[in-house]
Amino acid sequence: EELEQMALSRFSRVRVGKGQEPSYPTLPWPKDQVGRVVKSVPLKEARSISAYWPLPPVQKHLFAKPELYIAHMLGHEGKGSLH
Repeated sequence: EELEQMALSRFSRVRVGKGQEPSYPTLPWPKDQVGRVVKSVPLKEARSISAYWPLPPVQKHLFAKPELYIAHMLGHEGKGSLH
């Protein structure tokens, strides 16, 4: 009850509404670069790699955090994993 009162006193002025789903007029990359395989030869020995790709908006799944699921799958070190 005490925590509820504390939360209400601090957040009661936050408006409640439906909001608006974001829309994007363009793709994040040109169509000719989507689905492209790029191979490279490393210049020095390194223990990390960075990969970037477009994801659909995740705002409606904000608390489910789907990007963490993807990170978990890519970081899994078990049999048959990408690690």
